[in-house]
Amino acid sequence: MSVQEQINRISAAKKDIRGAIREKGVEVPESTMLSGMAPYIAQISSGSPADKLAGKSVLCAGDSLMRGNGWLGGFKNCLAEAHPNTTIDNIAVSGASLCESDSNPNIFDQLAAKVSTPYDILLLTGGGNDLISGLTVGEPNLTKTGLPETG
Repeated sequence: MSVQEQINRISAAKKDIRGAIREKGVEVPESTMLSGMAPYIAQISSGSPADKLAGKSVLCAGDSLMRGNGWLGGFKNCLAEAHPNTTIDNIAVSGASLCESDSNPNIFDQLAAKVSTPYDILLLTGGGNDLISGLTVGEPNLTKTGLPETG
């Protein structure tokens, strides 16, 4: 193999390596030599895309579907496993309803207890217990709970 063929082969390899690193989300200056690629390779995350929930806070509220009937933590456990750098609170209560009821805890009361805490994401389940109990789902009374009303 000639010297020029070796230069072409190394140049092509450098271009391919630079492109592969860029595809992983790390920018490599074009002037970087092969011997200088290691720091850019080290910046590549562990094979998975960056966790978009990292550093975020999530509030899980609602009924047994969110609480995890028989599995304390429920949906929070799934989120925590997939997003270990996310703050996740699960305040859901099995049997909770959207409507006011003497026999069921109210989902909006759950939220009212946490209204002063800022969360990036709210995950909410509800309505099943209302249907089972024969409650009519209508407009929730947000002023009773202290939650801000929206238009």
